[in-house]
Amino acid sequence: MKARNRPPRLESRTPEVHPAPPATPEQLLERAKVTGGAGAPGPTELRRFVERVVAGERSALGEVLPIPGLTVLDAWAAFTEVFGATPEKPVIDAARTFAALHRAVERVKVIGDAGGRVAVATGAPASLLPLHLAFARIARAAGADVPD
Repeated sequence: MKARNRPPRLESRTPEVHPAPPATPEQLLERAKVTGGAGAPGPTELRRFVERVVAGERSALGEVLPIPGLTVLDAWAAFTEVFGATPEKPVIDAARTFAALHRAVERVKVIGDAGGRVAVATGAPASLLPLHLAFARIARAAGADVPD
């Protein structure tokens, strides 16, 4: 007679497990909500920011003085060129972000090779501190004078 409380028979072997490939740097930027559409600052937020820049609002510009004669079309043209964002698709392109990062690293290396001085500072958000520390390490490794 078969016992009723016996557990079911398990297969003798387990199926192959295929771990997901590691995330690309672009995917990591999107997950961190720095670039991309899903979870990143919303389209309305970026559109409002462009409008605030054109209006010359100090809270949008920080220490930059208002730009006389700047139009919404001019501002969007600049955002499109630098970030890849358009009024129709107002999201920051991860590939452009990495291209800018690589240009910045190359510039820091050139300054370091020439023995120049590189200063790195951050106020807000503090989450950028690791990025700034990485730039300081790159600059020091290239031979730049990096003040503490």
